Amino acid sequence: DTSAQASGLAKGQKYYWRVAAKNLYGTSPFSPTWSFRTVEMQALQPVLVYPGNNALVMPDSVRFIWHDAGPGVTRYWDDLAMDSLFQFGITDSTIVDTTFVRKGLSNLRYWWRVRACNSAGWGPFSEIRHFARRDLGVDGKGQTPSQYVLNQIFPNPFNPSTTIRFGLPNRSYVTLTVFNTLGQQVAVLQNGEMEAGYHEVKCDGDGLSSGVYFYKMQSGDFVQTRKLLLVR
Repeated sequence: DTSAQASGLAKGQKYYWRVAAKNLYGTSPFSPTWSFRTVEMQALQPVLVYPGNNALVMPDSVRFIWHDAGPGVTRYWDDLAMDSLFQFGITDSTIVDTTFVRKGLSNLRYWWRVRACNSAGWGPFSEIRHFARRDLGVDGKGQTPSQYVLNQIFPNPFNPSTTIRFGLPNRSYVTLTVFNTLGQQVAVLQNGEMEAGYHEVKCDGDGLSSGVYFYKMQSGDFVQTRKLLLVR
C-alpha cells in the first residue's frame, strides 16, 4: 500500500522517515528524507487557587495563584478583565510560574482565568473567577468616591436580572436608562436626586428579548454608557 502507521513513538521526539519501492526488477532509491516531531499531551486545565471566586482583595496589588497544569508546561496565559466576556482587559502570555502579581488595579470588579502552554500548544482555559477590590466599597456603605463612577455590571451576561453599581461624589440628580441597539429606550432605572456615595440599582430583564443592550448614566456633565448582554 502507499501508507503505513507507526505506533509506540515516544512523546516530544524528532523522527526521520523515507520510502523506497520494490518490484520484480529490484528496489528503487530512497525518497528524500523528511522529519516530524511528536508532541506531548495537551496541557491540562489549570486549577485556580487565589483569589477565590467572589473574593474581596486588598487594593492595588493582587497575587494570583494556580496549580501546575503539566506535563511539560513552559508558560501560562493570564487573562484579567473588567467584564465577564473578557472584552475589556489585559493579557500576559509569558508567565513561567504558577503565581503572578498584578499592580495598579483601579477598577471595582475583575474577572480572571488562566491557561497553559506546552509543545502541543495552548490548553483549555481554567474556570472563570470574579473578585472585587475591597477599598472601593463593594457595598457602598460609608464611603464617597472622589469622582463619578459607573461600573461594569455583574453578572454579565445576565438572566433574568443584574445589578448596576455607581458612585456619586456629591448629592446629584441621576438618570439611569437602558437602550437597545436601535437607540430605543427600554427602561428607566433611576430618575431623581440621590445622596453622595456608592449605590446599587437592579436591572430586570423581564419583558426583554435576548440580546445586547446599553445602560447610560447621566448626572450633570457626567455621561457614560456601558454594554450589557441578556441571555435567556
